[in-house]
Amino acid sequence: MPGKIKEIIDSIILQRSKGNSAIAETIKAKFILKGINPNKFDNFSPDDPEIMEKVRNIAKQLKVNNLAENEINIRSVFSTKTLEKEAVSEIKNQLDGCVYQAISFLCFIMF
Repeated sequence: MPGKIKEIIDSIILQRSKGNSAIAETIKAKFILKGINPNKFDNFSPDDPEIMEKVRNIAKQLKVNNLAENEINIRSVFSTKTLEKEAVSEIKNQLDGCVYQAISFLCFIMF
């Protein structure tokens, strides 16, 4: 499936940087120093097995274990807090370290 290398690299960068752009650029620099230029890959790049292995090794060196390459991960989180800020904070803490692409929010009001 084309684009898998980019997906894995983006996952590593997102997990390590946790949204901090300065750290993301540092991670990209580490990739470049190890011979992989993240900017060279896009959603249509062929998945060269040799490069995939290099990317997996870099992930291990950066202590990124959850690449979830071939599976769909669904994670349920919830909050029992009544105040909005507290509920958001609790949910953010539960999602810390997760790579997510979509969040579905349900709210039930109890009387």
